[in-house]
Amino acid sequence: IWVHLFFLIFWFLITNILINIKSSPAYFRDFYFRRAIRILPLYFLCLVFVVLYGYFLWLHVNGVYAYILFIQNWIIWLNNGIIEFPAMFGHSWTLAIEQQFYLLWPLLVRYLSSRNLLIVSIILIVASVLSRFYLFNNFWWFMSGYSTLSHLDSLLWGWVLAMVYNKEGIFKKALQYNFLIACFSTLLYFFILYTTNIDSFLSKTITSTDYEWPFMMLMVSPLCVFSIHFLLVNKSRIIQIIFSNPLICYLWKISYGIYLY
Repeated sequence: IWVHLFFLIFWFLITNILINIKSSPAYFRDFYFRRAIRILPLYFLCLVFVVLYGYFLWLHVNGVYAYILFIQNWIIWLNNGIIEFPAMFGHSWTLAIEQQFYLLWPLLVRYLSSRNLLIVSIILIVASVLSRFYLFNNFWWFMSGYSTLSHLDSLLWGWVLAMVYNKEGIFKKALQYNFLIACFSTLLYFFILYTTNIDSFLSKTITSTDYEWPFMMLMVSPLCVFSIHFLLVNKSRIIQIIFSNPLICYLWKISYGIYLY
């Protein structure tokens, strides 16, 4: 759940950046340079530390190339969920998904109209949800858990929120629709979970609680969208005090470093 919330918030912020610099002649240079400065130095510093730490303790250090190329999520996918590289850096698979999406999304935002971008996004969201069920049903949970396509819907929900956020006239009105979608998706999740024979729904018997994963994502993304939307709209004094707190603002600024550490 936290990974998907992170994806959604992150891509909401990234899309806002892309929208603000869309007309800039240095659009690609500015965007990729800023992201590289933000992400790569600390990432590779941590990667070097982990490699040295692994060799020092005689751990099985393998597949470092995947972490250099940001394809570690696919390596974990192909290795049946086993992280051969020291597991302390296995959580960086989320960064790999982001870097892979960087290759596509800025191009689409730059050259597609809002209408066409919405059509592409809807197609990708549906494909993402279907791929999650297909991979889970035909293979196992880790294949749907680590593949890039399985997580695109969370990223694209962030884009939808960003597009609504930049249209002040419909931003507040959209909150009620977000609430309805969140309620419906939550009811759907619990209905499937407690009234449906999951083993019959899928094509095999699953004894692990991991079967909840593809169904849970039907609920998580809409709930996250509603929660973030509510916080952006709400003018409550308490909420403003909380999110303007210097400590919270500072922790947000260094959250990337905390995540890597």
